Amino acid sequence: RPFLSQLAPSRLPYNPTLEILPRALACAARVAAPPGSLIVMVVQPGERNAYDQQWLSLRLWEDHRVRVKRMTLAQIARFGRLDEDGTLSVPEDEEEGEE
Repeated sequence: RPFLSQLAPSRLPYNPTLEILPRALACAARVAAPPGSLIVMVVQPGERNAYDQQWLSLRLWEDHRVRVKRMTLAQIARFGRLDEDGTLSVPEDEEEGEE
């Protein structure tokens, strides 16, 4: 029998990552940023590992109402703005900040 067909959720070890990581990021966002801010997830150009990142973004929104925007370093350099107080501001809408 193929290995993957033998995997059942009941046979997998408990992994609280999708509970703990979003909670920690949401807590950091509440402490370090004003209400309504978003988390910028820095990704590589042509990123192919979007599924894990999407789960994390979804849990942040559904459980904590924290928005996430995926951007490359080049996009942050091009579209980001460093405010006088050191806060990074990026375009919030989907069209801006996309290359």
